[in-house]
Amino acid sequence: MKSMSTTSSKFLVLACSPLFVGACAFALSACATQPAASTAAPATADGVTSAPAAAPAPIAAPAPVAAPTPVVAAIDFDQKVQPFFATYCFRCHGPNRQSGRTRFDTKAGILARVTPGDADNSTLFHMITATDDDHMPPQNIQEQPTADDIAMIKQWISEGAKVSDSYPSGT
Repeated sequence: MKSMSTTSSKFLVLACSPLFVGACAFALSACATQPAASTAAPATADGVTSAPAAAPAPIAAPAPVAAPTPVVAAIDFDQKVQPFFATYCFRCHGPNRQSGRTRFDTKAGILARVTPGDADNSTLFHMITATDDDHMPPQNIQEQPTADDIAMIKQWISEGAKVSDSYPSGT
């Protein structure tokens, strides 16, 4: 005599369990209490057969749920933007040197180079994304901003280029 496979024995155990038998009995009793759908056309009181009743309308599937929009945290000037300026800009546009009369160590200097809410029309964003001689910081001088740095500056400008109240106002 062949031995039962593991899958067959698991099915046998499940099929014989009281929970499984009870669920099947409940399902069968529910089916037995539902009237069977008649395919014959009903007869009227005078014996005339009428057209078969229309089938019930199918149940509509639930509307798909839109995926949630990811929440992007606002850029914090003190935590992200000021360190960007210190790393990439202060060497030539900071407290000790203002090449091209441009400063990124004061609120006035920053706001002179950005159009709050419009990164694409901001001088700062143009300069850090330029591929020609306008590119800043100069390719031959120092480390360049990463793609993440540039995306962060773009987001910050698009959010309104808020500068911390504690940042020097300057000129």
